[in-house]
Order: sequence, then C-alpha cells, then structure tokens
Amino acid sequence: MERNRRVALVVPQLENSRDNDLVGGVFSCGAASGFDIVVLTGINSSRINNYSHSYSKGMNNVYTLLKYGDFDGIVFAAGRFNSDSTREKIFRMIRERDIPCVVIDYDCDDMLCIHSPERRYMKLMTKHLIDVHNCRKLYCITGMPDDDVSAERLAGFSDALEEAGLDFDDNTVQYGYFCREIPRQIGIDIADGVLPAPDGIVCANDVMAAGICDAFRENNIRVPEDVAVVGFEGSAEACVSDPFLTTGTGHDWSAGVEAMSKLLGLMNCDVPETDDSIDHIFIGSSCGCTGSRTLLCRGSADLTDLRYVRGRTDRHNDRQKLVIGDIQRSFSKSDNIEKLTEKSNRLGYMLLNWESVYICLCEDWMFDFDNRDSYRREDYSDKMTYHLTRHTKMSVGVQSFRVENVIPPVYHTDCPRVYVVTSLFYQKQILGYACTSYTSAEDIDLGVYYRCWRDALCSQLHIMEEKLYRVHVSSKVENLSVIDPLTGMYNKRGLMEKFPSFIASAGGDRLAMFILAYSEEQNATSDVSPLSIVTNVLCDYERESIISVPEENIIVCIRRANRETDTETASKHFIESIRILVKNFYNGGAKIKIDKLALVCRFFDEKDTESFGDALDEMIDMAKVKAMTVSAQSEDCREQLHRIRNKFLENPQQDWTIDSIAKEIGISKSHLQRLYKEEFGSSCIDDIISARLDRAKWLLVNTDLKIGRIAEQCGYLNESHFMRQFKTKIGMTALKFRKDHQSTVLAEMR
Repeated sequence: MERNRRVALVVPQLENSRDNDLVGGVFSCGAASGFDIVVLTGINSSRINNYSHSYSKGMNNVYTLLKYGDFDGIVFAAGRFNSDSTREKIFRMIRERDIPCVVIDYDCDDMLCIHSPERRYMKLMTKHLIDVHNCRKLYCITGMPDDDVSAERLAGFSDALEEAGLDFDDNTVQYGYFCREIPRQIGIDIADGVLPAPDGIVCANDVMAAGICDAFRENNIRVPEDVAVVGFEGSAEACVSDPFLTTGTGHDWSAGVEAMSKLLGLMNCDVPETDDSIDHIFIGSSCGCTGSRTLLCRGSADLTDLRYVRGRTDRHNDRQKLVIGDIQRSFSKSDNIEKLTEKSNRLGYMLLNWESVYICLCEDWMFDFDNRDSYRREDYSDKMTYHLTRHTKMSVGVQSFRVENVIPPVYHTDCPRVYVVTSLFYQKQILGYACTSYTSAEDIDLGVYYRCWRDALCSQLHIMEEKLYRVHVSSKVENLSVIDPLTGMYNKRGLMEKFPSFIASAGGDRLAMFILAYSEEQNATSDVSPLSIVTNVLCDYERESIISVPEENIIVCIRRANRETDTETASKHFIESIRILVKNFYNGGAKIKIDKLALVCRFFDEKDTESFGDALDEMIDMAKVKAMTVSAQSEDCREQLHRIRNKFLENPQQDWTIDSIAKEIGISKSHLQRLYKEEFGSSCIDDIISARLDRAKWLLVNTDLKIGRIAEQCGYLNESHFMRQFKTKIGMTALKFRKDHQSTVLAEMR
C-alpha cells in the first residue's frame, strides 16, 4: 500500500499558539487533499543568537533533510527566521531540489510568495471597538517605526478608522516596540494627563496590551469602563492578564491555508474548498464584552485556558529544573540501546498528545573509535535506523530505512498525519533526528518537557558511546599500569585494585566515595580546569584517602566516614573542606567556582567490595550527567541574569531585592551575588541603586514632581531614605541637583 503524499513545512520553532495556528492551517488544507505534513523545525532557531554556534548548527541540521527527503512540495516560513544565513542555506537546498515551493512572509523572485493577512485581522480588532463598543477616540500602539509587521498592523488600524470616518491626530499612533514596559509608560502618561485619554486602545500584540492594562490598573484607570483595550496575536498573555484580554488571532491559520492552497495549485492538485478568511476574536473582558474567555467564530481548542496555563507553567524555572533532573536520572541508568529504549518509552508520557515517537539514528552515529576526531558533523547517512519506536497501538524493534523516506515505514494509514522532526546531536556530532506524529496540529507541544527529553536522550547516547569507546580502548591497551601518567594518580584500574585492601584496612568503618565531575564545555572556556586545582589540594591534604582520576574531567576521593552522617551532609562538608583547602593551599592565588562542579556521593561497607566496579561506573555516569546539567543551568542563569538586569534597569521603581531576584532565577542569594559580579563586574544592589538614582536625576531635571513623588517613582519606600542615598551617591542633595541642572538646561535653551 502506498504512503500518503507529503509536504515539508519548514519553520524555525514551534513554541506558541501562533506557530500551531500556522501548522494547523497548512494541515487542514493538506489533509483535505490526502497529504501528510512533515514539519522540520530547529525548535528555537528563531532566537539563534541565544545559543552557541555548535548548538545552533546542530539544531539546524534537521533542515538538511530537504536535500534528501521525498517531498512532493515545500512550504517555507522564511519570514519567521531571524538568521539570514540559515534562511539562505534553506533557500539553496530548495533550489537544488527543484520542488514546488511556497514562501511565507518573505519576498524572493523565483518562488511564489504569500504574506500573512496581518492588516485584515488588525482591522477586525479595531472595528470591534468601533462597531460593538462605540469607541471614537482610539489609539494604536504598534511595534517599531520602519518595521514591516508593525506597518502592516498599523495599516489595518488605519483602514478601520477611515471606514468609520474617524480622524487621526498626533497622539493616535504610539510605538511600543512589541514589549511590555514602553506601553506601560504610555499608560502612565495617559493617567498623568501627558497624553489625552482615549476611549479605546488597539495594541499590535498582547504583551503591549497587558503592559498598558498594568499601568491603568496601578493608576486607577478602569479597563474597560474608562478605556477599552484589545490585543493581537492570541498569545498566552491574553489569559494571564488582568483583566483577560480580548485579542485577535487567525492570521497565521489563514496564511497556512493560503500557502498550502497555492502549493496544491503548483503541484497540479485539486484545491479543496476551505475558508481561510474566518475571523477570530478571542473575547476577554478588556474590551467591555460581558462574556469572558470565549473564542468567536472558529471555536478551536488552541486558545483554551489549559493551553495557555500549560505554556506559562512550562517556562517556570523550578519546574524546568525538576523535569531536567527526573529525565537525566532516568536516562543515566541506561548503559545500552535496549535499556535506553525502555527508559525512553517510560518517559513518553511527558510528550503529551503524541501518537508515535521515532528515534532515528544515523548508521554512523558513533565516532570512529580509532580516530575520535572522525565523526558526522552535518547531514544524515543514506541509511537510518530507528532504535526506538513508541506507538500508542504498537511496538516495533530496531529496523532500518532510507533517509529519503524521512518517516520510518512502520505502519500505513489513510488518515493524514502531522510529523514533527527535530535534530538529535551532541555538541558538534550529528546523531540523527526525532520524529513525533500527531493527528491534529493543536496537539503539538515542543515545550520544556520535549526539549529536556531530547537533550537528555542526546547526552545519554554520548555517554553510551563513551562507554563503548572505553571498552574498545581497554581491549587494545597492553600496558596495564595502574597510574595515570598525566596526574600521577591512580587510574580506574589502580582504583579497582586498591579498593579491596583499603576497605579491609578500615577496621569495619564505613567509606565515603565522592566523585567530582566538570563538563567538557566548561573546560573549553577556561585555561585551568578546577579539577586540576582540586587534585593538587587533595593529593597534599588527603594522605589517608584514595585519590583517583579514572578518566578525563573526573576525580574520585574515597575516605573514612562517620556512620551517622548522611550523603547530603557528607557532600556539604566535602565541598566546604575543598573550598577552605584551596584557599589555604594557594594563599588566595587560585579561585575555583565550586558551584560549577558536579558532586555525587555514596557510602560503602566491606560487603560492597564485589559490586564496587559496577557502583563506580554508575556513579561516574551520574556525575557526568549532573555536570552537563550544571553547565546548562549555569548558562540559563546567565541568560536570566541579563534579562532581569535589563528589567530592573528599565524599571528601577519596582521592589527589587536580592532575595526576590534569587528566587526568580532559582538560585541562592550568595550564588546570585557571585554570578552577577562575575558577569557584570559590579554588585547587583549597586546597579539597582544606580538605576534608581539615574531615573531620579532625570525626573528632577525634566519634571516638576515633588521629591516625595520622585522617591516613590524610583522605588523608595520613604523620602528620607531616598534623600540620604542620593546625597551619599551623588554628592549633593536632590534639591541642589535639580536647581543646578535645571538652570543649565534653561541656559542651553536660551
């Protein structure tokens, strides 16, 4: 039986309802003609600058399937890619294949291009305020000047005003740069009378609408009683804003339907009758409608509370770390493909709403054991193997297939499916790809669960590869030396031989084994590994212990332990002793970041001698996985630090404290202060104070607000504290500063 025909949909990410709407539009039209839709996505490629070059390259390798895949047509959402180089590489691959292609939101001369109907849907939202709520003095908060999307949405607003016979004035158009804080300031200006109060505001996205609602609520302007507000895009903000936002959505669905319809025409296929012009209004209470959280017209489930709350929750740091830990621990116990298959199957519940999950590995996914530098860095092998197939109705063992098939030929169904394909890789090494099938585009969710599952799977494949490599090397090594030649410490063989006599000499005491690990990626950015420093210290001070370097970036220390001590307490004492010993040994000349070292601990008695080898291997693997998690979380903390720093620099008036910032990031206060100092060269609290005083200086010079009001707007709870801090930091009182600088401004104006 022949498979369904297939169309590739190329997108940078699938992370919100807009992305699912686009897939849904393409699939609704394609499925009506019997086409499967294969979505090729880099998951986060639209924000490629947030990731290292090797990570971005690994994620984007999925697009090379365009070179091989047996696709009947391609829909390329080129306008959604922020990386010009990635977009151009995809264009080159498509041109080499000579496959019918429709491009969305990006103009090129040799392909059929369509654009999302932003203008039509923005007009719809504006007309809702005019026709339903009788608004006559309207503002539009659009994105940025000289931006195509912003201009298109502003044009839709203008069309609605012109049709209703309403005029523009100088205040009608405001630019909010698609962020929260600038519209919030616009709301404050309206409340303070700087801008005339409108009776309705149309925002070009929901984030800006939420920002202005925040400002109105804080300044006693009622939404919608005093000012009606509507948003756009149907994002998560609509259901978490106060009040719930009325927002517009559907332009992405319409673009998907139109693109697929045009592609069917290029492929000489019958175009099904589909309505791509159904207008969506997601009714909240911000516009004045009495209903709440109701979707007009289409009635699809992609804008329900559950979807929004789930998307919001998935981004919560504490939950993310918990999920990472659970998945990593589950995978760390897999030492072969069979066990990895079993563990991955058990974790399949985290990939909600899927029908099938295929783990497709390149035939040469492992590096050459005789030459570690020889491994696949791009593309895919001609023959692929799927070592895991997870299906809701069936289970299949290891089989192979040709890469041009893209989807493993496990089963056939006449009912079209959506397949989502993402890359599997470890650092610069290409392993294969993951393929997940769905019966509906609304079910697709590549949130934190999926990303953690994918990353943990890749990490464990690498660990398995390393294990096999060690076995290979061990079989070729003729020199059975028990000493590591680089460090002079016991190697793994030496540790295994030394352990039985060491535990026998303990006289019945319990032994504690501590394993420290440091990720290779962190080593690449440092001249000296912290483990080298720790090794020197342990060798000098731990003369009653066994110190071993069983492999690169791993240290093992075995010493006697109190029987009343638990592993958590023992680990804390061990780390603290290292911190003190390093300081004393190097007289402050060497500093290490203890929090970047991964530590695992376990106790042993004499009865554990026979199982020591297996326990050692298991603990080393756990330490490696933990080190990779620590490295990933450290980078995540730094990204969050930059984000939060930008927030308090832009909004110093908010109640910023070290405690609240540390809780938001999910780290301790001491860790926050160390990390902040390393990243920015100053203390967090000093930067908050500087931001508040900079804002105060601007308000002193540019407004006539009283000192108490300025102190309040700069985040100070009382005026006297503000006055003292201002004089201490600036060197003069706030009143003198205002007098001196306002005089200077007036003199310059003359």
